[in-house]
Amino acid sequence: MHLVRITLAGPASDQPHPATVTDLLWLHARLEDGIQHIRVASSPGRMTAVFFVLEPDPGIVARLTRRAIQASPSLKGWVTA
Repeated sequence: MHLVRITLAGPASDQPHPATVTDLLWLHARLEDGIQHIRVASSPGRMTAVFFVLEPDPGIVARLTRRAIQASPSLKGWVTA
């Protein structure tokens, strides 16, 4: 298993709860992504998501994160940093 970390930046005034972001990431994960675990921590205007994945390919996590941002209204204004 491999650890891949990604940072999100966005509006601190309308920041979703880390548990909500975790749920949104799981909602948009696909079986072929090989995601095993997801943890999200936050500070004002930033969130760090840590993924444990089967393949050491950070592109998997980047694509998953983009899918979640594009499809989730609660992540409007957030981008990968």
